[in-house]
Amino acid sequence: MPDSLSRYAPLTGLAGVVLFVVGVFTGSEPPSASSSQVKVIHYYAAHRSSVETTSVLIAISLVLLMMFAASLRAYLRRTESAEGVASLVLAGLTITATAGLLATAIEYSLAHNLLVFTAPGVQALNVIAQEVVLPILAGVFLTALAAFLAAIVRGAALPRWLGWLALLVAVLSAITPLGFVGFLAFIVWVAATSIVMFMRTDAAAGDGARPATGPAPAQSA
Repeated sequence: MPDSLSRYAPLTGLAGVVLFVVGVFTGSEPPSASSSQVKVIHYYAAHRSSVETTSVLIAISLVLLMMFAASLRAYLRRTESAEGVASLVLAGLTITATAGLLATAIEYSLAHNLLVFTAPGVQALNVIAQEVVLPILAGVFLTALAAFLAAIVRGAALPRWLGWLALLVAVLSAITPLGFVGFLAFIVWVAATSIVMFMRTDAAAGDGARPATGPAPAQSA
């Protein structure tokens, strides 16, 4: 990737968050895992277009999240002592994105091919799509814990407040009743980290491009 484009790579996190939020607000609340077969079938039949649109937007946002994961890992690896936890950050974001893509693919399939499935099949797939939240939160926990270690313990080039926020995300995502709050905090953390990384990378690039000042060295005769 050209340097002029790589400088903007950290912003894939912010773009992913924005697209995810847009996708969530353009859709409607899906039926819970305990919903009856009739309710689930009616939902996907009545909201086919919105479910498909939401699924596509969220899928793209998760792809952007993986691009952000690669950028964040490269950023953290600039600090030699944080190289190990940088890989854990990448692993955690990969788990979250993969689980999210699975849930999104199931919901898209139910909306797009509803008549192909039997009523029990529709209900079973809906249960899986709604309960896949567990691996999503597991990935969030791993990412946040590794980011905390990188920023606070390993001295990576992230503000300490981002490290402490990551610890809060890890704690909330590990407590099942507070998992939704932890996920919301994680979204805020990704957006904030994305902006901080871009600003620091952009500043470093500007410093590198600034011409040196001062007297020129004397030339030998």
